[in-house]
Amino acid sequence: MVFDDYTGAFDAVEHLIDQGYRKIAHLGGPDNLKISQNRYKGYRDAMTKYNLPVDKKLLVCCGLNEEYGIEGFERLMKQSGGDVEAIFCVTDPVAMGAFRQRGLKVGQDIALVGFSDSPETSLVDPPLTTVRQSAELMGETASTLLLKHIEAQSKNASFSETMTMATKLVVRQSSLNT
Repeated sequence: MVFDDYTGAFDAVEHLIDQGYRKIAHLGGPDNLKISQNRYKGYRDAMTKYNLPVDKKLLVCCGLNEEYGIEGFERLMKQSGGDVEAIFCVTDPVAMGAFRQRGLKVGQDIALVGFSDSPETSLVDPPLTTVRQSAELMGETASTLLLKHIEAQSKNASFSETMTMATKLVVRQSSLNT
């Protein structure tokens, strides 16, 4: 069971483009992780769809937690010369690390989007736009798959199924170009 990381990332970047942002950076995760790869591809394909360059100065590979978001944001600002309008982050913790950086006001000076809809994303000011991965849906789907697996075992059959679950963009003030 996996979430549709590609479409979630594509939708997030497309939202930023729809808001008028053109210099969109990506704080991505480790290259060896499938979620990082799929979220980068969604970012890249959205940029390509709208004929926007995927500028290497706007790409930073970091980890998945808040500390890496702080470090990644600092590296991004140095290598881009601060020429960034919006950032799509691989996870909410990375976005929260970038969010806490001083000097730029999120939602005014720079737009920010995370991924996973962690509880704290709605509590910061301004609230963080994010891609929701429904824990409830994951639990329901896991239960269904487990029951199918048990049923198959009782019939001495094998059962293997991968389900891809949809994500949903949750638009909040951190990405609105007002």
